[in-house]
This record gives sequence, structure tokens and C-alpha cells, in this order.
Amino acid sequence: MTITVRDASAGDEETVAQLIRELAAFSAETSAVSAAFVAEYLAVPNVGVLLAEQDGVAVGLLTYSLYSGLYHAGPWGLLDELIVRTEVRRRGVGDKLLDEVVRRFQAAGCKEASVSLAFENEAAKALYCKHGFTDEALLLERHF
Repeated sequence: MTITVRDASAGDEETVAQLIRELAAFSAETSAVSAAFVAEYLAVPNVGVLLAEQDGVAVGLLTYSLYSGLYHAGPWGLLDELIVRTEVRRRGVGDKLLDEVVRRFQAAGCKEASVSLAFENEAAKALYCKHGFTDEALLLERHF
């Protein structure tokens, strides 16, 4: 199985929206994301969407943002969403996506990278730890 990773671009909006909806369904939730919103999102500075493809078909997605941080006096990266389609999990797709985003964070001079995940998502935690992430903080959220 050959996996390639590329930036999402114009024409990928519905594919990205479908993968985000699949991610929400994994947590028994729904997402209001639409292809139109994805198009707006792709135009925002300092955010990115990576697509992992197998034979030209999207099988995974990772979204990220770059921020300027005062504490470390430099940029830092935030991994927003990561989804790998169920039928190809545990075949290196997540590894390829994480390798690429970490490479981009390092190339941008990031001082650190962060990700949040649900407490019960042990598989995701193991994947992130495999790529050098450690459990250092608690994220609190307030939804509007």
C-alpha cells in the first residue's frame, strides 16, 4: 500500500468535509462543516489541510495551524484534526501525516507542537507519543 501526502486544494472541499464528518461520527457527534466552509478555511493564512491518499483516493486527513507564541518567543504548531478511514487504520497513514506536519513545523521554526484528544482515545494517544508528543497539559474547553 503506497500512501502519499499532499496539501488539500481547490477541488478537495467535499472530500475534506466528508472526512471531518467521519471524524465527528467516530465520537458520536455531528459536524456542520460544508464544502463551502472548507473553501473558506483553505484561504485562511497559517492553516493547512494535509490529505493522505492511496491510489488517488483520500484515506486520511490532518489539519494544523501555526501561531506566534510569546512564551517560547517563536512560532508553535497546533494539530487540529486527524482522521484515518477505518478500513486503512494501523497501516501507517497516521504516521505519514504526522511525519509531514512535524517536518513542516520544524521548517517553520516552531518551538513546540500541541495536540488535544479525548481522554478515552488511547489509540490516538499512542500514535502521538510514538511521534514524540508527551502528556504535559490539560486542555479546558468552553463551547458556544
